[in-house]
Amino acid sequence: PRRFIDAFRRDVGLTPKQFCRVRRFQRALAQAHAEAAVDWAEVALSCGYYDQAHFIHDFRAFSGLTPTGYRTARTAFQ
Repeated sequence: PRRFIDAFRRDVGLTPKQFCRVRRFQRALAQAHAEAAVDWAEVALSCGYYDQAHFIHDFRAFSGLTPTGYRTARTAFQ
């Protein structure tokens, strides 16, 4: 496993776990952008987060905002 992680990090720039976190967050953003009214708990569960708190933690880590704050700060170009 260590060799795979090292090779993945060398080729992709992230560990496999980090890569999966980023991809899951991207899926959540795409789902949130596709809906007029967002049920964040449903988005979290459908994207594979264990619970809403886990989702919010990742959301803040990647965007610097809470999901609701992100939605409020959104512009026509996002």
